[in-house]
Amino acid sequence: MARYKTGDPLQRVAERFFGSSGETRFVSPLTIVELFSVFSRILESVTLSLGHTEIDDVTRLEAVVQASLVDCRLSAVSLPLRAEWTLADRRLSVPSEYAEARKLAPSLRLKTLDILHVAYSSLLRKSGTPIAEFVTGDEELVSRSEPIQRLTGIRVVRPS
Repeated sequence: MARYKTGDPLQRVAERFFGSSGETRFVSPLTIVELFSVFSRILESVTLSLGHTEIDDVTRLEAVVQASLVDCRLSAVSLPLRAEWTLADRRLSVPSEYAEARKLAPSLRLKTLDILHVAYSSLLRKSGTPIAEFVTGDEELVSRSEPIQRLTGIRVVRPS
């Protein structure tokens, strides 16, 4: 998001990072939901040339998110996996990233969205997606880079 947010302290770093060519960059459906959420709050200030076509906010938001994915060369990946939990006397069917986050939580002690991102990355790596690095400007995630790498095999790095 820093790339598109005027005045963001990480805007220049994001511009360099996404402006460079390199390895494929993967994003999860959770990241896409975050893009929709953030862009929906700043939609009026986003410049996007769609010709002379009048469009509603839903269509405009879809176009902005799609354009950002293309602009940043991001590849969306998903896992159609489910896991079973037993909690107290109930069995629950949950997305696999929730089960992975549940396992990682005691060691990583991250905020909910952060641990879900790490868990999703971990599952993608386990399923064969070539993920070596988790790129973030979030200082809390960067500060937990050693246990994240030990538990998932994925290095946490700042964009450069």
